[in-house]
Amino acid sequence: MGRAWLGREPDDVAFKPGFLLAGAATPATASDCYNYSVKYIDVSAMRLGRILGGCARMLVLVACILAAGRSAPADAGYLALCTPALSDTRGSVVYTDSSGRTSTLTLDDTMPPRSRCISASLPITAAQVEWMALIGEQTTPQVLALSGIMRSGKFEPRAVETNGDRPDEQPSNRRAAPVVVDLLPFLSGRDFGLEERAQSKVDASGITLRCGAGEKPAGLVLRAPEWRLPLRLVTSLRMTGTGSGSFMVALNRTSTAASDYVRVPLGTFDGKEAPTTRILALPQVSEGAGEELGWTILCPRTSSSLHIAAVSLTAQPAHRQIGRAAWAWSPKRWQRYGAALIADAERWGISRLYISVPVKNSMVASPRSLGRFIAAAEHRGVEVWVADGDPRAVLPAERSKFVARAAAYALYNSRAGLDERIGGIQYDIEPYLVPGYQLHPAVWQDAYVATIRALKPAAAMPIEVVLPFWLGLDPASRKRLLDPLADLVAAVVVMDYRTDPVDIQAFAEPFLAWGMKTGTPVWVALENGRMRDQTMRYFRRAQTGEAWLVPMDHEMVALYLRSPAANPIGTTYAYDHGTTIPGGRISFLGNTDRLGRTAAELEKELRVWSDFRGLAINGVL
Repeated sequence: MGRAWLGREPDDVAFKPGFLLAGAATPATASDCYNYSVKYIDVSAMRLGRILGGCARMLVLVACILAAGRSAPADAGYLALCTPALSDTRGSVVYTDSSGRTSTLTLDDTMPPRSRCISASLPITAAQVEWMALIGEQTTPQVLALSGIMRSGKFEPRAVETNGDRPDEQPSNRRAAPVVVDLLPFLSGRDFGLEERAQSKVDASGITLRCGAGEKPAGLVLRAPEWRLPLRLVTSLRMTGTGSGSFMVALNRTSTAASDYVRVPLGTFDGKEAPTTRILALPQVSEGAGEELGWTILCPRTSSSLHIAAVSLTAQPAHRQIGRAAWAWSPKRWQRYGAALIADAERWGISRLYISVPVKNSMVASPRSLGRFIAAAEHRGVEVWVADGDPRAVLPAERSKFVARAAAYALYNSRAGLDERIGGIQYDIEPYLVPGYQLHPAVWQDAYVATIRALKPAAAMPIEVVLPFWLGLDPASRKRLLDPLADLVAAVVVMDYRTDPVDIQAFAEPFLAWGMKTGTPVWVALENGRMRDQTMRYFRRAQTGEAWLVPMDHEMVALYLRSPAANPIGTTYAYDHGTTIPGGRISFLGNTDRLGRTAAELEKELRVWSDFRGLAINGVL
């Protein structure tokens, strides 16, 4: 067990006689107590002076003798990580690794079995802890973020993030600029020129630039710091405006000096009295480039003016047919009300329908009714696929079950008529929902790819996978997960659960760019079901606080307390601020009018990507 109970070295805590006896960091064993006293008390005794030095050592020896054979004091609890998982332990959390082995994180006021558990003694009781979670790394960030929900005015944490204050270890926060959407709300401007002959104004009404006569360079630098050019997509800058004079437009490229740019000429905008539109080609961006989007408008030598009323990125639409897809999760929908389901799909313009198909004794449970439904749907232009999956499907013990189910669907197809066959299988597995995924995500992602590799030959038909948008924001996950899938799947469905078209475009872009690189079709999925508001609470290091990090072997445990307290065996965090993500930002919440308008808008915007296959909508059927 080492010294997991120690936490970080108490370099910020002055030693006081009786420190151990007070329960601030009670040793777990006599050996641990000895190590603790040798490492820390010898140094601390020097601070006490020659007179009290001997007394301090005597107190430590007494504390060690008492600690060797007793449990925690009345105001302490035991935090324990036990493998294999303990049974019948209240208030515990069971974690699973990618091999299927389980561990239990538990907090109790009695010491757990030493043979199975790594434990830490806490200076608080189990009743003082509201929530706990195991974190997959030893880390002590400046900021700790807890996400959860509010219930009856009380915050209930669901997950913890420890990298909010380390942008160098985060995927870039700069997102792909949206295509077609007006960029004016995202722009800021700055005049430049030694002669101070350029005067500008940038707001929601447009970009206004007035230039006096002069010989030296002057003009307006426009920036959209939040955005970058989309990867791999051939885009152009589209500007519409009026004015007088000929203005050079140049793309800003980052130079070696952080405060300056290298300006790459794009062309000219010749201002006229009547509104004029100018389209200027932009360079294609390769993988890994993340320069902010920005350009410069240079003044002519003569007195002139320019007003840009609209500016956006544009691209040529791909000449590929797109469709719409939707899910009908209950088998009863197609088994009992198949005709009504097909009619509902037609009203939404659905060309692909995902349904759940039960399997019994290694065979499709109702093959005849399934065949009749598929034939009826195909007759109305609706392709039928099976939706299958479970968060634990990547575990070795569970994988074989899903391989057997895939074989059952393949067997059905081999016996069905041409118009009764399943079009393919969609796998919505979501292993990140299993407690334990966040401890070693790379290992789980490898297990995910191994599972899809095993399912492909068993299915004997096209398969596709469903992935959350946030996986695309991490370059390491894209390389580890997406690149191998290109040879295994017929398409990827991105759960792009946002309602703002700008957000939807930005979060879909990493997948769409990957689709262009690999030739893999990409569906973009929207959510229309119920969704609670999500709450984020941020905590900063402090002397006392409601959030703690406690080291546990090679891991770290996050605790959320019912009331603030000091953490002598780890790092303490106090509440700093909070934000709420409304459910209406994630889901359309049954507002079908808004959903319909947004879907039509997105289909226009996203079809510029050559491998955009269409929108998939959850919660409309």
